[in-house]
Amino acid sequence: MKKYINNESGSTHLVMIVILLASVFLCFIFFDLFTGFMNKRVSQSSADASVLAASTEMKDAYEDELLEDIKEELDKLEEEVDKKLEEDLEEEGEDEGNGEEQENSEPDEDELKDIYQKILEGIYDEDPPEGLVEWLIDNEYELNPNKILTYIFEEDEINSKICSAINNNRNEIKEAAQYYADKNGAEGEIELKFPYEDEFKVFVKVKTEASFSTVDASQMGENNDVYAEASAQVKSPVGVDIDCD
Repeated sequence: MKKYINNESGSTHLVMIVILLASVFLCFIFFDLFTGFMNKRVSQSSADASVLAASTEMKDAYEDELLEDIKEELDKLEEEVDKKLEEDLEEEGEDEGNGEEQENSEPDEDELKDIYQKILEGIYDEDPPEGLVEWLIDNEYELNPNKILTYIFEEDEINSKICSAINNNRNEIKEAAQYYADKNGAEGEIELKFPYEDEFKVFVKVKTEASFSTVDASQMGENNDVYAEASAQVKSPVGVDIDCD
């Protein structure tokens, strides 16, 4: 009888089973914690990709329209400058001829640059940006669009053009943001805000669904959703403050 009472082999087995079960349970817990972390990371990656896509799409939208406006204004400017140049050369020829008909000599390139420079200063009351005079002589000359933009248009005009371009392309912007959110694991429709925090920024909120080993996801309802938010500054033309409120 004493022999069976002192036999502890069964107790040891029981302890080992309890430890094993506890270890398995802890493994599930740690796995769920890691899964939750990965769900949050996927959700944040979706938000980051989505907001960057929206920001890029906004920049592309307003740049396309601004380039069209710049081209249109440059064409008008070229016509106006050429007309003014023709008038000045005719007056100069008349003055030099003292009323007699003389053959007008064409100005060389340096003289032409000086003439264009004075004409532009008379139109805009300021020095033209680098390259504009050269472009008027040869349209193949490459211009800096940002410098031309701030020379031709007032800041209020630029602000209005940019904000209008973005508002007119809101559907395309949201589609791009939704595409990259979905591509990076988001589910459902994103939330997009522009402008954001009274700045030239865009905000995106996305949702992903979490999955766990120890909990039935169907019983969690909305608590099973993982949300992530991200915002990004929309790049604006150099030296121009944009306010789309």
